[in-house]
Amino acid sequence: MKSCSSTASTSSTGDTSSNTEVAEDEKESGGICSLYCLASCLTVPAELGYELIRQKNALVLSGLTSHSDGALPFLHASTFDSVPPTILFYAKGAKVKKPPPHFASQLTWCNNSLLALVVRQSLAASHFKLVDESRQWVGYWGKHLKSMQYQTLKPFQKVNHFAGAFHLGRKDRLWLHLYEFMQRFEGDLFCIMPTTYVLPRDAKKLRLYLAEKTVRHVILKPPASARGTGISIVSTFDVIPPKTALVAQHYIESPFIINGAKFDLRIYVYVTSYDPLRVYVYEEGLVRFASVTYSSALSSYSNRFMHLTNYSINKHASEEPVPKWRLSEFWSYLNAHGHDSESLRNNIHLVALKAIVSCETYIRAHAAHYSDYPFVSHELYGMDILVDANLRPWLIEMNISPSLHSSTSLDVNVKTRLTRDVLNMCGIPFPISVDEEFESSLYLRTRNFQAFKMEKHLMKEQKHLEYFIENSGISDDILQDLTDADLRILVEFEDEFSRRGAFRLVYPSDEHSLLFLRCMKSPLYSNLLLAKWNCLQTTDERARGVFRLREMCSLGLHIVKGGGDVEDDAGGEENGKQFGENVELLDEKQSEEEDELGKSIMTFRHLLRRIAVAKHRLAPLGTFRFGSLYSGPPRVVGGGSGAFKLAANRSVSFRWFSTQFDSLNVFELESEDDFDDRILQAEQPVLLQFYADWCGPCQNLLPRLETKVNGQNGQVLLAKVNVDSSVGFLAGQFDVTSLCFHNGDIVHRFEGDVEDAYLDDIIAQLKEENSENDD
Repeated sequence: MKSCSSTASTSSTGDTSSNTEVAEDEKESGGICSLYCLASCLTVPAELGYELIRQKNALVLSGLTSHSDGALPFLHASTFDSVPPTILFYAKGAKVKKPPPHFASQLTWCNNSLLALVVRQSLAASHFKLVDESRQWVGYWGKHLKSMQYQTLKPFQKVNHFAGAFHLGRKDRLWLHLYEFMQRFEGDLFCIMPTTYVLPRDAKKLRLYLAEKTVRHVILKPPASARGTGISIVSTFDVIPPKTALVAQHYIESPFIINGAKFDLRIYVYVTSYDPLRVYVYEEGLVRFASVTYSSALSSYSNRFMHLTNYSINKHASEEPVPKWRLSEFWSYLNAHGHDSESLRNNIHLVALKAIVSCETYIRAHAAHYSDYPFVSHELYGMDILVDANLRPWLIEMNISPSLHSSTSLDVNVKTRLTRDVLNMCGIPFPISVDEEFESSLYLRTRNFQAFKMEKHLMKEQKHLEYFIENSGISDDILQDLTDADLRILVEFEDEFSRRGAFRLVYPSDEHSLLFLRCMKSPLYSNLLLAKWNCLQTTDERARGVFRLREMCSLGLHIVKGGGDVEDDAGGEENGKQFGENVELLDEKQSEEEDELGKSIMTFRHLLRRIAVAKHRLAPLGTFRFGSLYSGPPRVVGGGSGAFKLAANRSVSFRWFSTQFDSLNVFELESEDDFDDRILQAEQPVLLQFYADWCGPCQNLLPRLETKVNGQNGQVLLAKVNVDSSVGFLAGQFDVTSLCFHNGDIVHRFEGDVEDAYLDDIIAQLKEENSENDD
């Protein structure tokens, strides 16, 4: 083993040697590990040690971003200076460069039962190891997390769901949001989903629809199931279970038929961000056929293998393989038979975009409440489309956990490439060096993050949002005075777009972007900026814009400066002053560089440059505090004796997410996850009480319920739902004010302000049933 006997010379001011000299020193002392040892062991000023660490990291990165010795690059370098690289992913069997051991040890992925084989193989190719969820991990691909688990995520982690995705994934919520947009806008702009009834709330409407003389059919489905679970086709109201949470969707009576069979399309839609909104659709997908020849005879509707196209259902029809095509084969079929495939493709993309736009405000609000770091989430949706005889696409549902399990070679081919492209696009950051505090790392300082916005930027946001609201358009000068926050948004987009693989950008992409900006319930400045950047510039303007971005990044203008509280006025003033000085310097240089513009546009940097940022650009590394993110009173997470507080101003510290949270005997439901976790899966009986602040009987009943339940020593729980809250829709589903749950089933219901004796009797019955189950 080599000893740490090398020496280094420093001046009395602590200045280091040039980059070239440092590289030569490292080469002579045995390479990267020796330089690390040197930085760790020598008694030198802290800034010198950090600079050596940066130089070590830069040398590692330069060797991992290029092909050599028959091995594929491990890292994808940014187009821009001082933006960290992301990890590259490949299919099974690829030979990929391996990072040094102290970096490779941090390549950990959270193992879980839903991690598909194609994902595991891609992770293995890039040297990731699977670890238990209680261990430190970089990435997660599995079931939707509980809302409160998002508060425990670290900023360098990536999870494959957004908090609040149920707004899009639940059939009832999706329909309610779309219906709201149908009422807001004239015509059929948002009529993309067959008319849907949310039961039992819409039972009367459904009864009238099915009572018509003409026989009509609806498809009954549980609101949150997938893979064909619980689906049936009915034509009479009497067979529908009363007081059961279901959705009933108009059956498309005239579907487009191929080779005599009904089919649907599985389209993969990928959202990388909701602020700003960025939506992609994968070029490839699946065409899934029913296994029995289609017939519209009334007697045929009981045949699920004829009228339902779910693969999970049709695989049981016979021992023969279920027919399945690639989406590209479907486009070829349409072209060969004289149909306009491009028009249908574009209309399908619009369907995806309309569905997301109708829900994005609610998802953003939910995510902002529970997730401290918006950039930790990304989400792949499986959109199911039925095409009718007129080639009109109809949205059937959006799955937030599309199956990646592969039962055929066709599945393997499509889903392997899909998985690879998703992992590459989400931008898994290169592991944090064990030598640095992550809070002050370059990765975090180049993220689009609300807490990093200076006053100058916030004033710009307000100005352009007011202009948009007044003029229904984007101001021409929004790109003329770019702030550091603007740079981070645009750089993130450009780098992500360069990693898109077979994904096609559908938002923001064309003239439709401005239309959907006007449709959104609450416009975002970031959406205005990105729409102007990507949709409302000529090719030459866009190229010049990218060139200017590169120059501004070369000056470090996109990096959050300062080592203290982001809210600190002095730090913010200094940051703004330095930003202004650097912009002036850039303007002086611009005229000299115009002659080189054409060449530079055609030769974007492929390799990472100057990842070791000069000391004068970055403040000394240390603890980085986010005051603005936690401004306001402390908030309690969880409840009971195990509750903990997030202080109003704290150093960033984290805990790994846990699958268990404390609960109180009486609690307020805050999300749909709460309903599933704390009512349907509760070990004790639960009273569910709907109330409103303006309701007189509620104000009388609720305090008495709380008192009685608190006196049961945890044998009975009380869950409260404010009908004016985000989960108030549950009141419409159950169509009653008070419910009793036990083992996930409704065992009793009652209405109104009942007497104490009645409440005592109900609670006694619940305790007795619970006691019998325990025996």
